[in-house]
Amino acid sequence: MHSWLQEHLRCPRDHLTLMQEGASRLVCPNGHSFPIVEDVPIMLLQDKPDTEAVFHHTLEHVARGFEDPRKHNPLLPGEIDHIVQRLVAGSCGRMYLPLINKLTRYPVPRLPMEAGNGERFLDIGCAWGRWSLAAAKSGYCAVGIDPSIYNVFAARRVAVQLGYTDNIYLVADGRFLPFGEACFDTAFSYSCLQHMSEDDMRLVLYEIRRTLKPNRSSLIEIPNKWGLWNLYVQAKRGFGTPSQQDVRYYSPQRVKAIFDECIGPSKISADGFFTINPQLSDLDILPMRYKLVVLLSEGLRHASALIPGLKYLADSLYFTSSRETPRPVTNQAPN
Repeated sequence: MHSWLQEHLRCPRDHLTLMQEGASRLVCPNGHSFPIVEDVPIMLLQDKPDTEAVFHHTLEHVARGFEDPRKHNPLLPGEIDHIVQRLVAGSCGRMYLPLINKLTRYPVPRLPMEAGNGERFLDIGCAWGRWSLAAAKSGYCAVGIDPSIYNVFAARRVAVQLGYTDNIYLVADGRFLPFGEACFDTAFSYSCLQHMSEDDMRLVLYEIRRTLKPNRSSLIEIPNKWGLWNLYVQAKRGFGTPSQQDVRYYSPQRVKAIFDECIGPSKISADGFFTINPQLSDLDILPMRYKLVVLLSEGLRHASALIPGLKYLADSLYFTSSRETPRPVTNQAPN
């Protein structure tokens, strides 16, 4: 395993130091055991309710003896990983539907943060690693977690292909982070927490606070209940209770109150209008109709900095939360 993981990886159940047994297993002093698959730790808790079906699928694949399908056939220069080709719309949003199996390059966004200088960056729900790659390009040392073993191995393949070999990826659950306290300089998550219940989201946020260094901050994207496009989506499903896989829509005030409580003082800023994931960096690969959406969104985002109330009509919001000073963490490790 990567030397940073050897130092900072902990049991997600009780946060105790882990010992490696051979090449295939990690064990904590209390006897909790976690498999290692091709140097990738699988840190899921089997007895905890899943937030999506992929948790169960990952554990099934590991039990059957999962292997990286490209283990002996590394990605070639210019090749696009098959997982990214297939799941690009799932990770990047509806505007990317026409690009499924048609990508000519990886849609790696620009990180909306100041450039880093070797700071440790946690990417929760990393999928195939696009934001971890963005962080590495911007000077951070990225650690990406995702509950899907297919996503994590795709992220590792792509990072190696693009030359970001210091990026770290592992299979883990944001609600029960397998890291020691205060080991990250920043935490990031995009299009992830909205798929969880409020109780599960709180668990993730408490874990972010536990693993953030004091006086450091997180940046998390959440859809806005009052966004114009989001209102249309909610109306189509009759404003009913979402199923496990559906997006949950929260008001900005509610999200800010939760983030204030779980992490620390939080600020709201607009990310996108009329869509989630409006990336200027992808204008060259998007169809014309979506280029116009991105450009309009970008104009409104800039306007929201001058007209603060405008951000409350954005469909996608960023919440910046600061862990200002140490305080007792109310989240208790699962028994």
